[in-house]
Amino acid sequence: MASVEEAISILGDEGQAIRRRCLAVKAVYLLGNLEQRGAVMRWVREPVLGAAILWAHGRRFERRKRRGAALEEWMTELAEGPDMNGYWDAAGKIGSLGFRRATRSVMSIVRESVEPNRRAAALHALWLLGDPRATPLLLRVAADDAASEKERINAVEALGMSAHRPHVQKALARYLSDPLPIVRYSALCAVGAAWDCGSRPGPELREALRRATLDTTRVYEEGDVARLAAQLLAPPQIGTFGVQESSV
Repeated sequence: MASVEEAISILGDEGQAIRRRCLAVKAVYLLGNLEQRGAVMRWVREPVLGAAILWAHGRRFERRKRRGAALEEWMTELAEGPDMNGYWDAAGKIGSLGFRRATRSVMSIVRESVEPNRRAAALHALWLLGDPRATPLLLRVAADDAASEKERINAVEALGMSAHRPHVQKALARYLSDPLPIVRYSALCAVGAAWDCGSRPGPELREALRRATLDTTRVYEEGDVARLAAQLLAPPQIGTFGVQESSV
């Protein structure tokens, strides 16, 4: 079926084979939004179709329960787990699966945990979640000289998801001149992530990128700061709000 709308159309057509209408129910519950799934309930009193609707509704409820149980388990591991690999793995799962309802709880771990490595793992989860509610906390950690190196680089990289905001761009421009090479490289990675999401650096950040092209520090095997800065400046791209930039 090409779309949820087509599936709902098939559901409403009593001339369609009952198997095809049952498949349409499944399509709506897999692909549809809350309003579309609610619309399906008008056929719940039809004998065979009603059974298919209740089955699909129950399956979705069970999936939500399983996801909720998994999130609770991963949050417990992130907050209290004794094994470093375990809580970093939990942070990756929470973030990569997009559990934004956990953002505030993850932020609490950053604020309250006494373990720098656990706080860094929570910051990694916030980076993957990309939730703008975390931006003020990320800015604070990135600017905190007392924070561990892991905390700062995870916070700086996470700022790339909010780099369309002028005050975040100003912060990234500062971190491109940070005393720690790994922080400078992380700021470049954040700018690159923002670029991939359609943002373009404003004048202050572009100037910081130009200065970074003179930074010959190598952070990782492939981590040549100057080369990465030059790559971010060089190619013409669609600019902010869709304006074509022919030069930087």
